[in-house]
Amino acid sequence: MAKTKSGKATESAKSTKTAKPSKLDKSIGEMQKEFEKIWNALLVSEKDKRDYVFVDISNRTCEEELTEVAKKNSIFLSQSAKVSETFLKKMETEIATFFQSAEKNIKNNDKQNFTQQLFYSFAYLFVVYTLARRESRKKLLNRYTFENDNNCSYSVKGKFSSTIQDLIETHKYEAFASWNGFFLHMEYMAEAIIEGPSEELIDKTHALCRDYPSQQGYANHFGELVANFYSLHLEKLFVAYDEDEVKDKKIKFHDVDKSLNKVLFHYKKMIEPRVIFGLKKMHDIVLEGKGKKNSGPNEVTKEEHSYAKFHLNYGRLLALVGKADEARMQIMEAINGIKDSPTRASTLARYEDYLREIVSIRAFLDMKMEFLTVSEAQEQLKSEKITNIAYVSIFSALVGFVTATLSSMAQVSSLTHLALLISLVAFAFGFVISLILLFILLVNRKRVKSNKGAYAIVAMSLSVCLISFVVILVLSFFMPSSPLEAEALSFILLGAK
Repeated sequence: MAKTKSGKATESAKSTKTAKPSKLDKSIGEMQKEFEKIWNALLVSEKDKRDYVFVDISNRTCEEELTEVAKKNSIFLSQSAKVSETFLKKMETEIATFFQSAEKNIKNNDKQNFTQQLFYSFAYLFVVYTLARRESRKKLLNRYTFENDNNCSYSVKGKFSSTIQDLIETHKYEAFASWNGFFLHMEYMAEAIIEGPSEELIDKTHALCRDYPSQQGYANHFGELVANFYSLHLEKLFVAYDEDEVKDKKIKFHDVDKSLNKVLFHYKKMIEPRVIFGLKKMHDIVLEGKGKKNSGPNEVTKEEHSYAKFHLNYGRLLALVGKADEARMQIMEAINGIKDSPTRASTLARYEDYLREIVSIRAFLDMKMEFLTVSEAQEQLKSEKITNIAYVSIFSALVGFVTATLSSMAQVSSLTHLALLISLVAFAFGFVISLILLFILLVNRKRVKSNKGAYAIVAMSLSVCLISFVVILVLSFFMPSSPLEAEALSFILLGAK
């Protein structure tokens, strides 16, 4: 019996030992406490503003705090497949539990509790989404962002987006529109990793920045995309522009390095406008905070000025416009701002790679400027050759005019005919010269808008010479060559007396 009791006691002790919460369960419990703190902080900033409870997940502080929670739990995703799978299942259970609770409260029109449950569900989703994004787990990232299947029907583009849309359209909770903006931000960040940066994605993030101008996170992601894309496609960095179009749009070039700007302006080229826009946005965030309100959850603070990634992306964009020294200073500022963490070494190595990238970009810009200069020299040489040919043609026409005039004068007895002949040849000569001048303008690609005077003079000269030539030709045809012919013509025209 004793043995049996002892065995039972041992069994009971084992079960008690097994019942203790695991390290993973403890971490998920700690997550909940962190989410409550974030919730309370957000709730204070939004209280007494509307008849329903609302918190803004696009608040910069919210994103940073949730990202920190994700970093603390990154170990569970980087361990064995079994631990990783268990972690994800538990997280998905929390996401589903809180989301279903939120749906129930929405149906019951519980304006006090539905947002809190929805926020907790989103917070758990954001943690697994962030871990997948930071480790470039494309399959997982696609699952938590885009998919809407039985395994995870609570993705960003799944139930979350549709529920928020329903809150806005059906329940008229317009404030939740900011959640939709943040969902788009998450979608674009995921797309950048899954498919890579593209001009189409840059344009979509550009539109998001315009719709939410006070969101530093959106602007920073736009700057990062621009830097990533154009540092890989430097040949797309320069675009041609029309002078009148530039004046209409009031495009300014002071953001570009002076020497580079001078060369580009001379050769009718400019830096890609997306780069300039990204540079302005990052400049405002990092240094000045232009256009921001004096208070509010999205205000740029002194602490945010030192946010390492802001300085990094600003520096990379400065490199693309030729400001290598300033770019180096900003990236060094970013390196100094890297916080102590398990990933600090890898982050430092990546940031130092961007320092080396500055050198290669500057070399490309110098090479491009030299190429433009050589191209212009070749164009100038070509233009000079054409001009010389035109001068030779004018000289040949002049010689022909003199020769034709002298030979014709020898055969004409009437002074009237001689005057008509000289005028005829002169206008013919003028017509030929006008044609040669028009040819010179066209070959040298002189645009009509900016050279209206030259084109007008040549066109007038052509018209006058051509009309005069025809008039004189007709007069000379009807002009009698002798007194007898004159008397006959007079008889025909006036009649015999």
